[in-house]
Amino acid sequence: MQSTLKKNKKPIILIFIANYLPGFKYGGILVTVSNTIDYLNKEFEFKIITRDRDLNSRKPYEGIIYDEWQNVGNAKVRYLKPKDINFKYLISLIRDTDYDLIQLNSFFDSIFTLKVVLAKKLKLVSDKPMIIAPRGELMEGDFNKKFLKKFLFVKLALFTGFYDKLIWQASNKLESQSFKKIMNVKSDSVSIALDLPTKKYLNKISNKKPVRLIKSDKLKIVFLNRLTREKNLDYALKIIKRLGENVIFDIYGPKQDKKYWSECEDIIKGVDKITEIAYKGSLPPNKVIETFSGYDLFLHPTKVENYGHTIVESLIAGTPVLISKGTTQWDKIEDEGMGWVASLSDIDLFVKKIKRLMNEDFEIRFKRREIICSKIKDFLINPDILKQNID
Repeated sequence: MQSTLKKNKKPIILIFIANYLPGFKYGGILVTVSNTIDYLNKEFEFKIITRDRDLNSRKPYEGIIYDEWQNVGNAKVRYLKPKDINFKYLISLIRDTDYDLIQLNSFFDSIFTLKVVLAKKLKLVSDKPMIIAPRGELMEGDFNKKFLKKFLFVKLALFTGFYDKLIWQASNKLESQSFKKIMNVKSDSVSIALDLPTKKYLNKISNKKPVRLIKSDKLKIVFLNRLTREKNLDYALKIIKRLGENVIFDIYGPKQDKKYWSECEDIIKGVDKITEIAYKGSLPPNKVIETFSGYDLFLHPTKVENYGHTIVESLIAGTPVLISKGTTQWDKIEDEGMGWVASLSDIDLFVKKIKRLMNEDFEIRFKRREIICSKIKDFLINPDILKQNID
């Protein structure tokens, strides 16, 4: 990346993202962008253009300043009112902003990606380098949602060359393969930069001791993520239903897809009354690790995960995870004694692994939490990942 930028100053990266801090409901994409800025702000200056409110919120953030750049963490942010989110205003804003490179954080976003790419294609803004990071949108689990609409859009984009001459950023090899499969992107146009863990959480790990849970006859299981089809809560509920045991299953996350949540509620109605299921609402980021620490297991049978920030947060809390095999980059956790993996094609294996955990001695469970807390920092920190993001 740096070789294409100016050498006589700190390069300026202009980032477009639908929702940013102080919001949190946009999930992993927001966390990934924020983490990248926290790690790389010494090498780059970051400017962000985003909405003035959280995902699906009608109210703007309190205390924000309009029509000027505002310091938020290690970046300068320009918050846009709904009336300002239009093609003409975005063009004028880009023209008036000093930057060396644009980064987009969606493939399909009609405003913060498509309008920006169109402005470049029509030569209405500078022809400076532009990176597109689809953030998992082209991976199978996500792409198959509203498949026909997306399939037709991709065909049109390929026919018109809409995304030609952009630099493609993938979070892992699996995602880079989706670029080639769906968009025919050549290998030399793809840069793989693994996502970075949240810095403030890593700084706390060295002094962290696992929480010793109160002994209980009931295993406490948690699902914590956006409540969307690709995160697969319905599958998790089917696991719990098939388990048919006296367990507690708590659900956290924004109801981003109301129709999908209604389908999940129908499954809940059919679960044996011996199982306690509760929806606990959304959590602010500073409460996630603390919440995870109160559970015996994080059940996360996701269809697709670009990085898996909630997986990392669970492990930092010392809570083992049970995740789907081949849909995240964390398949090795079972070898490390930090959790388990099972294929989505074998729901009975998920059930078996939970029953095995239920039958474990309480001290064995606590010993696993100690192992997780002792291993997690070395497991997450890799100097090569930082270099990938800079390059």
